[in-house]
Amino acid sequence: MSPRIHTTPFTPFRHRASAFLAGVGLLLGLVGGQVQAQSPTPVKPIVIAQVSPTEGYLGFYTRQLQLGANAAFQAVNARGGIAGQPVRFVTVDDGADPKRSIEAYETVAAKASPVAFLYHVGPDSIVRLLESRTLDKLKIPLLGTIPAIDAFRTPVRPYVFHLRRGEEAEIAAIARQLMTIGLSRLSVLYLDDPAGRGAVPIVEREIKAVGGSLVHSAAVALGQNVSDAAIAEIAARRTQVVLLFMAAETAGQVVSKLRKAGNELPLYSVSYLDARTLVASAGARYARGVAISQSVPNPMKSVLPLAVEFRRDMAALTPPPPPEAYTPFTFEGYIAARVLVEAVRASGKSAPSGRDVQAALENLNVDLGGLPVRFRADTHVGLHFIDIGMVRENGELLY
Repeated sequence: MSPRIHTTPFTPFRHRASAFLAGVGLLLGLVGGQVQAQSPTPVKPIVIAQVSPTEGYLGFYTRQLQLGANAAFQAVNARGGIAGQPVRFVTVDDGADPKRSIEAYETVAAKASPVAFLYHVGPDSIVRLLESRTLDKLKIPLLGTIPAIDAFRTPVRPYVFHLRRGEEAEIAAIARQLMTIGLSRLSVLYLDDPAGRGAVPIVEREIKAVGGSLVHSAAVALGQNVSDAAIAEIAARRTQVVLLFMAAETAGQVVSKLRKAGNELPLYSVSYLDARTLVASAGARYARGVAISQSVPNPMKSVLPLAVEFRRDMAALTPPPPPEAYTPFTFEGYIAARVLVEAVRASGKSAPSGRDVQAALENLNVDLGGLPVRFRADTHVGLHFIDIGMVRENGELLY
């Protein structure tokens, strides 16, 4: 069934269209519609779209990214849009179903004519998207995936771009830090999905490169608790540190179970583990001190002009988001939106196509308020920031 398209002034995107692709919702929002209203003749908007799940454990990431992107697009439109054209942000809930996801990309491309897609969330649907070469067929670029595993990055695909470095770089940074502090025997607990399974050989390679070893790994099924046997095995293998590759709710159960069993080993994870959700799931007492690698600067502590602009533009939303909404994920969505705006400008076209924006992205070299973003045709990765933060009891990340 074809979607019914709704265009509204900017609101937090919670309105749902009626039935579409067996329950996939299509939301259309004209962010800052006043740009169009002030023009004596209708102005064709620049459309940027996102296809990702908004519910379930993956929905958290989508909602955070959308919030940050909305803040960026509203600010751009408040300043006159892109050469007088407003930005319209179309979002589609694909229900985390790979087949429906492909159908959603094709339908949105036909109905809304986006110049780019922003952030796809969900490992299984990302695999299907890449294998189907849907973006190549549509000739519309995608900027960003969560998770950011390196299997999604090699080989370089013409219409797939990555805002930040992948988990391989994050794991390498963790391995170097562990060896610096004398921790060389690692265990890995991972969610049994493409992202989790893909992380294990990377950990093994990176820790071996710095003189350590992976002594144990175990999968955790989605929606299931880690077994007592897996917890006991960690101690039996004389593990010195545990790496977690899973969403925050599942990680919280693992952290809580480890600590309640008397296991006080250092715990590390990569950037898709949300600190506040971890605290809510495991409890502040147990979550405190978990280390999480980060691929964007701290949105609340950084003095970068870009971070200052992010906080200003988030505060300008109606209603203003609560303090806990200022997360690395909302900042990531904000940065991605700003990058796509710059790519549209760099295309030099008043009505750019997806191919025009793809070509502009491949040559984009900009400074976003102190944060350099540079893509190359042979890498398609724009940011090269890596740091490691530590969870505080209030859910903030210290880095």
